[in-house]
Amino acid sequence: MSQFFGRTRELDKLDRLFARQQGGQMFVLYGRRRVGKTELLNQWLRTRNHEHIYWTADRTSATSLLRSFSQKVYAFENPEVAVAPDFTYQTWELA
Repeated sequence: MSQFFGRTRELDKLDRLFARQQGGQMFVLYGRRRVGKTELLNQWLRTRNHEHIYWTADRTSATSLLRSFSQKVYAFENPEVAVAPDFTYQTWELA
C-alpha cells in the first residue's frame, strides 16, 4: 500500500459531509486530472468504518450507466442475492 500524506482538510470535509447525512446522500467530487481525487476517496474509505457504495461512471451510454449504477445499488442493498446482468432500475430517481 502506498503512503498517503496530507489532505487533512479534504478528509475532514468528507467527514463533515458524512456526519450531516440523513439517510443516504450523494456528492460529486471533481477537479483537475491527476491531482489525487480517487486516492483521496479510497484513503477516506479505508480509514473510516462507513457503509458505502463506490461507483465510478465511465464514457458510455446513459442506459449502460444507469444499469451499472442500479446493479451496484441493488447488490449493496441485497448482498445475499445475485444481481441479474440485465437488472436495472427504470430511472435514476428510483436507483
